[in-house]
Amino acid sequence: MTAAGLKSTLKSNAADKIDFCGETCVMDEASSDSSKVICKLPLVATTYSVSNYKVVSSGNLVTGTWTGTASAEELKKLSDGRNTVDMTDSTSTDCKFQIAYKAAHVGVLDEAKFFVNDLLDKTPFVGLKL
Repeated sequence: MTAAGLKSTLKSNAADKIDFCGETCVMDEASSDSSKVICKLPLVATTYSVSNYKVVSSGNLVTGTWTGTASAEELKKLSDGRNTVDMTDSTSTDCKFQIAYKAAHVGVLDEAKFFVNDLLDKTPFVGLKL
């Protein structure tokens, strides 16, 4: 960013800052001078950075720490690649599961498959939310 005196203003007052998408830019003092400030920007995936810099890639990311209302043994079935082995959750109220990825990684759910075998009674599925 170019602005006369911006570097000295940012250095002299901690309350002054440059905000980028809700994150504070960290000034690179060695690269900045009296007429410009160079900031180290946080990694932010935008449509521009995705299409021009390929900062996001798609794939199957199913490794992580699964938690939920079912047992640990049952939760393993969510990502075992075997659709014919049912995951069973005997929770009497809401059935839930989630995955936590390793640090600095996120996932976006773009497909979910839900199989119902041997449906003899629709009662458990009345008001079902996915």
